[in-house]
Amino acid sequence: MTLLHPLQSVILNATENLLFAAVKNEVLVFMSSDDGKYSLVGRWVDDVANKKVLNAGPGAKKAKINDGKPQEKAQEGKLHVETAEGSHGVQIRNLTLSPDETKLVLCADSDKSVVVLNIDLQKNVAQSLTCIKRQTFPKRPNSIAILADAQAIVVADKFGDVFEIPLTEESTSKPGEDSQPLLGHVSMLTDVLFCEDSNGRKYLITSDRDEHVKISHYPQTFIVDKWLFGHQEFVASLHIPSWKSSWLFSAGGDSCIFCWDWQQGTKLSSFDYAHLIKPYLTDAHFATARFQNENKDLIECAVPKVTTCRNFPFMAFFVESTTVLVILQVCQNTGNLSLKQIIELRYNIISLSQTSNGFIVTLDNRQSENKYFVQLIDYVKEHDTFELDEQFTESLDNAINQSLTDDTIANVEITEVAPLYGVINLKKHGEQYS
Repeated sequence: MTLLHPLQSVILNATENLLFAAVKNEVLVFMSSDDGKYSLVGRWVDDVANKKVLNAGPGAKKAKINDGKPQEKAQEGKLHVETAEGSHGVQIRNLTLSPDETKLVLCADSDKSVVVLNIDLQKNVAQSLTCIKRQTFPKRPNSIAILADAQAIVVADKFGDVFEIPLTEESTSKPGEDSQPLLGHVSMLTDVLFCEDSNGRKYLITSDRDEHVKISHYPQTFIVDKWLFGHQEFVASLHIPSWKSSWLFSAGGDSCIFCWDWQQGTKLSSFDYAHLIKPYLTDAHFATARFQNENKDLIECAVPKVTTCRNFPFMAFFVESTTVLVILQVCQNTGNLSLKQIIELRYNIISLSQTSNGFIVTLDNRQSENKYFVQLIDYVKEHDTFELDEQFTESLDNAINQSLTDDTIANVEITEVAPLYGVINLKKHGEQYS
């Protein structure tokens, strides 16, 4: 029995009438009409990924279980389903719109590239997204940021280097071969941000697997402005709120969310979520046998993403392989973080992004009979609470089902679902420090 593949990530444009979604190795664009209904208006397929899967051979379409035999059916009650070999390395990640929203930039795992798509929704579905640039890298790009002038992209890779490439013009040199990185870390990079301080000076903020948050001058990136120390585990996500550009939120393998004044280099506050998330943890959060303790009760958690509302002082995060979105209130005077609300959803959260008045998440809905792909959580000021927009979910579900019925990429067996969880794999264990 086939199902429609969960959406790996989504982002909205500024006016929030366009939703860009990554599904395995394709990008889909849905547009909302005045009556709130959605329709598919754009589609782009990473053909390099298609060729990679085809070249993997017929055996790649069956997952392997511990005894090495093909797994035809998912085990009931399991949060994680082993994925097909052919699904590995073909995903699209890090959807990012250019400041003028005429370009969509993404990372394609199929050939370790950054792809720039031109957006022209006046054309038909198949031609509305066209590839105008594809730049490969020696190591997989993990994060991207577009400079404020929209002339260049900075790319942080798995090896620990940050490169800069033009947004649209052809690069005159190949990163890692003919050109030198802007800056580097000694471990895998996990996120990168471009920002400016109150005096207009430009910076790059980078994070890595070794608990570091580094602030470098731009374009003189060899000058390190400061480090932000406080994390004890890897840093997976960085975010600067639109309503306080001198602040930075960070999270990852620690049981805390951090709030910093990055311009001053000081930690404003932290929020320990361990007690909140405990009721929502499952067997999926036990450490693997190799790293488990004698009592077999060691729990390992990670936060893949932190973000904020654009219009209100709230931030949100989720713990990987859980069904809850945790929303914090941020004091705009002190940076203190306090619990605002916990939103429990039907399925595990895969991704999180911001909207003007709230947050949007994608769900691991593989057991849902093709429902609840995306949920919108809006702040209702009159009630001073966050609420699920069920009409949005129903409308988008209908559009997805109607438009992807014959989509051979989106229709998969349950064993062909691409990897949806992996941030916890950034965690280092004792032998990795030696």
